[in-house]
Amino acid sequence: MGTSPDLRRPRIWLQDKLWSDKPAKQGAGNLRQTLLRLRRAFGAHEDCLVAHADWLGLDPARVRVVLEPPATLPAEERPEFAEGLSIEDPEGEDWLRERRSAFADHLEATLAGREDAGAEVTEIRPILLLEPPDAEAGDPKRLGEMLTTDIGALVAETGNALVLAERPHTGLPIVRALRLRLRVVLIGTTAVFRAQVYEARGARLVWNGRHALDLRVDGGAASLDDFAAAISDVIVHELARSRPDELETSSGLSYRAIEKFMSFTRADMSEGHRLLATAYAICPSPVILAWQAYLRTAQYIERAAPDERGAREDALEAIQKALVSDPFNPIVQSVASDVFSLFDGSTVLALELARRAVASSPANAFARASLAYRLAWTDRAEEGHDQALRALDLAACHPNRATWFMLCCVTAVRTGRFAEALHFGARAHELAPNYKPPLRFLAALHFHGGREAAAHQALRALRRLEPDFDLSSFEDPDYPVASLRGTPLLRITRSGLLSGSAP
Repeated sequence: MGTSPDLRRPRIWLQDKLWSDKPAKQGAGNLRQTLLRLRRAFGAHEDCLVAHADWLGLDPARVRVVLEPPATLPAEERPEFAEGLSIEDPEGEDWLRERRSAFADHLEATLAGREDAGAEVTEIRPILLLEPPDAEAGDPKRLGEMLTTDIGALVAETGNALVLAERPHTGLPIVRALRLRLRVVLIGTTAVFRAQVYEARGARLVWNGRHALDLRVDGGAASLDDFAAAISDVIVHELARSRPDELETSSGLSYRAIEKFMSFTRADMSEGHRLLATAYAICPSPVILAWQAYLRTAQYIERAAPDERGAREDALEAIQKALVSDPFNPIVQSVASDVFSLFDGSTVLALELARRAVASSPANAFARASLAYRLAWTDRAEEGHDQALRALDLAACHPNRATWFMLCCVTAVRTGRFAEALHFGARAHELAPNYKPPLRFLAALHFHGGREAAAHQALRALRRLEPDFDLSSFEDPDYPVASLRGTPLLRITRSGLLSGSAP
């Protein structure tokens, strides 16, 4: 269980490794007896073991598994993975042999790296190797170097990955590792970019893409940013998917946490919180702290936090710690802007943080989204909507696409573009039918447009997801529809659409 991505294994997996030669019923019984003995052995710490109908695991808040050798380990000592453990089952024996072999390789690379190349490649983070761009001197080479640098920065920012300019001569640790190869060819006045992403330990092609840039046309930098964002999204997604023979990384867990909590359901937010806690235990990082603050803020807004005051305090504490650790990281700055705007009312500081994030990383969709929200509540709402549309373009390959359409729905409402807001809200709802924010806006927008039947349908769908919802909820200052306040859209509160006479 301690070597699994999130410190838990399916019961059937454990049975297969320990009693593969026994009938399923007998294996299940043996597992229950073993669990009972483990609880007794843990004594006062028995609650470190977590049992579910389908899986068994360790509580990540109380248990941390460290696979890195201590800094003071003598060079001649080579500890063995699970030293002293034996499994009297052929399946379990094969698994243990494979893990010991992989751990020995990892240990060798780690210790050698400390002696010869420093500890930079011993962190439990995925790795991206950047090859020098293949391009002729002049504009092609400069453009290739710029694009390669931008992609590396985005992967480091959003994927919390270790980005290296060359392969360490001591070898790669057994974590997920990819390499980026970029070729630039100038054909007349058009620069043609060919980007390829490979497995770092082999020749398997993971992704292949092409982009053409007319050097005579204005706006080329934006299209190149789009290409950089698309490539980095692919790389971050792939780096998060560890193979069975690779160590799970904090980045992979964080990515899955983001996929979870951006659905904004209570259960998925709780699961996201658990995954982030495990990720931070593996490799403390300011980016993970920022995501923890983001999650706590989202729980507070959606009224999904068990303790709202605790969620507020957790978010502020996490983001302040992240800012101290890495004040120039665009993800940290973007989340800090969101947190301070909501909880501290620090509108000037929040806007400044969002601006800094965009200035340092123009292709970062999260930075653009943060700036869009800040501007939407000023007299520059049109500029905020433009930033939201830019974020939507940059996030074309991001998970949870519905949240980016919802961003544009909100900023469109702030500018009075209700027809446009309806379009974006509908797209968000199509992509995520159980995502509540679009339903709140669609109900108000449909009613404003005279489509009472569609408004009623949205309200009923919202009530299925929020059983305590009624029209008066829109008037509750804590209900998450701040963008609708001060607009004619809140006339829906007097519509009577949820009464028995509604259409």
